[in-house]
Amino acid sequence: MTNSIPRKISQLNSLSDLADSDIIPVVDSSATTSSASGETKRVFFSVLKSGVLAGLNTSNWDSAYSWGDHSSAGYLTNSFAETDPVFTASAAFNVTASKISNWDSAYSWGDHSQAGYLTNANETDPVFTASAAGGIVSQDLSNWNSAYGWGNHASAGYITSFAETDPVFTASAAAGVTASLFSNWNTAYGWGDHSGAGYLANLSSSSVNDLSDIFVSGPTTNQILQYNGTNWVNVDSAALTSYTEVDTLASVTARGASTSTACTFQNLTVSGDLNVVGTTTQSNVATLNVTNNEIVINENQASGALNAVIRNERGTDADVSIIWNEVNDTWQFTNDGSNYKNIPTKTSELTNDANFLASVGSVGSHTDVTITGPSSDQILVYNGSNWVNTDQTNDAQILIQNTAPAGAEAGDLWWKQDDATLKIYYNSAWVNASPTGGDPFEDVYGSVALFPGSNVNEGRFAYSEATKAMYYSNASSWTSQRLVTTNSSTTSDFATLLANTQLTYAIGANNYVSGNASYNAARKTIVLGDSLGNTTEVILTAGSGLSVVKSNNEITFTNDVADSTYSISAEEATGASNSALRLTDNADNTDEIVFAGADGLIVERTDANTLTFRAPSGSSGSFTTEDAQDAVAAMFANGSHTNISFNYNDANNSINAVAVAGGGSAGTTYDLLGTNTTSNNAIIRLRDAANNDDDIEIAGGGDTSVSWDGANSKITISSTTPVQSDWNASSGLEQILNKPTIPPEYTLPTAASGTLGGIKVGANLSIDGNGVLSANAGAYTLPTAASGTLGGIKVGSGLSIDGSGVLTATGGSSVPQIQDLSGTTASIADDASAELNITGYKAYSLFKITTDAEAWVKVYVDDASRDADTTRSEGEDPAPGSGVISEVRTTGAESILISPGIMGFNNDNPRTNTIYLTVTNRSGSATTVTVTLTALQIGE
Repeated sequence: MTNSIPRKISQLNSLSDLADSDIIPVVDSSATTSSASGETKRVFFSVLKSGVLAGLNTSNWDSAYSWGDHSSAGYLTNSFAETDPVFTASAAFNVTASKISNWDSAYSWGDHSQAGYLTNANETDPVFTASAAGGIVSQDLSNWNSAYGWGNHASAGYITSFAETDPVFTASAAAGVTASLFSNWNTAYGWGDHSGAGYLANLSSSSVNDLSDIFVSGPTTNQILQYNGTNWVNVDSAALTSYTEVDTLASVTARGASTSTACTFQNLTVSGDLNVVGTTTQSNVATLNVTNNEIVINENQASGALNAVIRNERGTDADVSIIWNEVNDTWQFTNDGSNYKNIPTKTSELTNDANFLASVGSVGSHTDVTITGPSSDQILVYNGSNWVNTDQTNDAQILIQNTAPAGAEAGDLWWKQDDATLKIYYNSAWVNASPTGGDPFEDVYGSVALFPGSNVNEGRFAYSEATKAMYYSNASSWTSQRLVTTNSSTTSDFATLLANTQLTYAIGANNYVSGNASYNAARKTIVLGDSLGNTTEVILTAGSGLSVVKSNNEITFTNDVADSTYSISAEEATGASNSALRLTDNADNTDEIVFAGADGLIVERTDANTLTFRAPSGSSGSFTTEDAQDAVAAMFANGSHTNISFNYNDANNSINAVAVAGGGSAGTTYDLLGTNTTSNNAIIRLRDAANNDDDIEIAGGGDTSVSWDGANSKITISSTTPVQSDWNASSGLEQILNKPTIPPEYTLPTAASGTLGGIKVGANLSIDGNGVLSANAGAYTLPTAASGTLGGIKVGSGLSIDGSGVLTATGGSSVPQIQDLSGTTASIADDASAELNITGYKAYSLFKITTDAEAWVKVYVDDASRDADTTRSEGEDPAPGSGVISEVRTTGAESILISPGIMGFNNDNPRTNTIYLTVTNRSGSATTVTVTLTALQIGE
C-alpha cells in the first residue's frame, strides 16, 4: 500500500479511498486508555466529524429514503415498446449508451470556453517566419499531398543501383571516360581550332642542322650540342655517365653536424631526446596528435613567476585565450582578446545575471496565501480562492480496540483489531469501511526471509512474525534497519540502550613508572580509557641503539647509532665506449665499476639511473649472449670497488654481490636485487637494511635485447650481429643458401599452331602497361528478343534483376506470396505509446504479428481511426466499426498467430500501401519495438 490516510474526510472521494490507505494512527498520549480487550488509542482530527456529514450528504440520503420504495411506485421499467415514428426518425434515436458515456466524459472535462484556449491570433513570431516552414503555402501542401498519393516509391521497384557487366562496353575506350575527362575536353575545345593556328605540323623534311644557329660537322655517337658563343656545335660529351655514392649520413654529419639552412624531411623519427633551441616551435599540420597525457608549460621555473597562456589565433578577429594569472593565482579566459574573467570554482563566484530565485520567502509571501494574526496550532484551509489560517477543532475520534466503542458519534472511526477491519459510525450503527477481501496489513510476513527485494521497496516498512519486529528498507537491506520501539511506561528505551552501548574513549601517552630509573627511561606507555573508567595500556620499549622521550602526547624514538648511507648512480667513464657504476656514501666516498665496451659494443650512460648496452647496426664480428654475460661478469669482478664483492656463476648466468658494511659504529648491510619494468630492460637494485633502494637500469637498444629472469635472478643480454650477404660466398653466415639457378639468356619464340610463344597486338586489340590484352569495342548492337529471335529483354513490372543478371518474379496479382512486413519505432518509455506506419498493401490477409519486446500492438485502417482510439484501455474491446483491424498483447519477443486470418485494408482516399499501427511498450523500460506483420496481398 502506497497511500496515506487523509487528514480530513472532506478530502475523500469515496469510502474505498479510506480503505485503501495505510492506517498508522497518531497517538495522543493524553487520550490513551486501557481495557481488558487490549490497548485503546484515540486520535482527534480537525473537522473530521463535520467533514463526514458534509461529504457523505446524509441529509439528502434521509430525504430520498422518506420518498418511499420506488420499486412499488409503478414507474415504467422495460415493458414498453416504443412505436412513435417521430422518435425513430429523430436524431435522438441514434443516441447510444456508449455515446452518452462519451458525452458524460466530455462534460466532466469542464467548460472549455473557460479554459483560456486560443481562439484567434495574429502570428508574429519572427522565429517561425524566418524558418523554412514560414514559406509553406497551401499549394505546397496540395503538391505534397499529390506526391504522397502517388504511393511509396521505395516499393515501386525502381532501379536504385546497377552494376554494368556488358563486355562490349567495358572493353571499349569509352568505359574509361570520366567527368574529369569531359571537362578537360570541353576546355580544350574552347581553345579553338588548332589546325588554323599555323603551328609547325612536322619536321619530316628537315634536319636539326637546317636550323640557323646550329652547325653540325661530322657527328659521332654520344656527341652533344654545345653553344660556343655564336652557334650550337657538336662536341664530345664530358658528362658523368655513372656514379656510386659512398657517403653515409654518419660520414656527412662527421664533417659537420650543424647548418643554418632550412631542411625539409618527409618523415622524421627521433629515438632520443629532441631539443629545440629557439624562440618559436611551429607545427603546421592539420591534426596534432599528442600521446602524452600531460603537457607541461613553464617547465623548470624556480617559482610561479610566469603566466601560462593557451591562445587561439582567429585571423582578423581578436584572439581568444585561457590564461593562468600568477598575480591572482586563478585561471582566467577572454572572449574578446582584452577583457579577462575568472573561471569560477564555487557558486559564490557566479553572477546571478538571469535573476534566478535566490530565496522562496515565507509562506505568507505567496500570492494565493493570506495570513491574518496567526497563532499556535492553526492550520491553512483553502476557501475557494486563497489559503487562509484558521483554528482546528478536535471533536471526532478514531478508536483502536476489539469491542465496539460506546458513546460513538456520527463520523467516528473504529479499527477492530481482531479481524483487522475499519468501521465508521453512521446512522446510529457501525458500518464496515474496509474493502471486501484483501489484507490491509500487506507488509506482514512470516519471516525476514520472505521479505520482498529491498532495492525496489526503499522507504517501506515490513513486519516479521518470526522475530516480532518491524524493519525498514534503505534500498540496500532490510535486516540492517531493524526499528527500536518504545513502550507505555518508558519515555524512550532507545535512550537507555544508547547509554549502555555508546561509550567515549580517550587515548594518551604516559611515562613508565614500574621499574628503576634506567628501566623506566627506555619505556613509555599508550593508555586507552573509556567513559566507564576502564583502561588498557600498551608499553613501548626502545631497543639497542634507540632512545625514547615523551612530550605531551607525542612519543619520539631516536636512532643513537650513526649509520652510513649509500647511493648508486650511473656515470660517464674514460673511453668513448665506457660508462661506470658509482657507489657513494654519506661522506662522499665513492667506489666505481667501469663497464667497458669492446668488439663494437658501446656502454652508454642514458641518465643517472640507466646504462644502455648498444651494439651498433652494421658492426662486424660476432658477439654472443655468452660473450655479453662473461663481459658483464668481468666488469663487476675486475672493477674498482670497496666493501662489495661480486661472484659470477657461469652455470646459471648470475652475479652474486655481497656488500660489506663500512662507516659508522654498527655498520649497514645491503641486498643486491633485480627486477624489470618492460620486456627489454633489467634493473639492478641495491637495498640497505632500512629498505632504501638505489637502482641502475640496463636497457636494450638497437640490435641488443635485455631480459630479466626473476626466478633465477639472471639478466640475459642478447645481441644479433648483422651479416652482409654475399652471393659468391660458399661458407659462413654470409653464404646464401638455396640460391636459384639462373638459366642462360632466353628468346621467346613466336606463337604458332602447336607452338607456345609470344604474340603481337593486332587490329581491334590493345594492351596496357601491365600486359593486359583487351578487345576494342565493335559496332555490335544486341537485338530485341522476339519469337524466334534471340536477343535482349527489359525488366518489367513484377520482375527484378540482381547484379549477377538473375531475373526474379517479385509477385503480383497473379502470383500472390505471403510476405513479412516490418517496422521499428523510436525509443518508447515504459507504458508509453507511439505511432508506427508499415509499408504493405492496399488490401491484405493478416496471419501473424511478431514483436521483439513485450508490447500491445493495434492495427488500423487509417490514421483517423488510430487517433480516435488513443484513450481506450488495454482490457476494453474496440467498438464495431471503429477501424481496428486487429490487436495483440505479447509477453516478450513473441509471435501471435491470427487463426483464421483477418482481412485488412487501407481506407485512405486515394488508397495507399500504408498499414497504420499503435505500439504500447510493456517491457518495463524504455526501448524500441520492432513489429513484423505476416500478410498476403489481395488485389493490386
